[in-house]
Amino acid sequence: MILYINEHGKLTPIQMKTGESAEWVKIDRVKDCCRRASLKAGGVGMRHTCVINHNDFYLFDEEGKWFIETDS
Repeated sequence: MILYINEHGKLTPIQMKTGESAEWVKIDRVKDCCRRASLKAGGVGMRHTCVINHNDFYLFDEEGKWFIETDS
């Protein structure tokens, strides 16, 4: 993950490395950030609703460990 950290300590993801190809992917926009539970993967953390290529997905930060909630 590449993060932007503002002067108040808020983290905003701006790039991530994909699992299979290990390529860096730019996050186009973060629509929302709130504390939520991952209903599919389990756990609780900060859920970032992100957009890449017009597709929405949830990116979770659980105490410094990042994961993407997927359908599979």
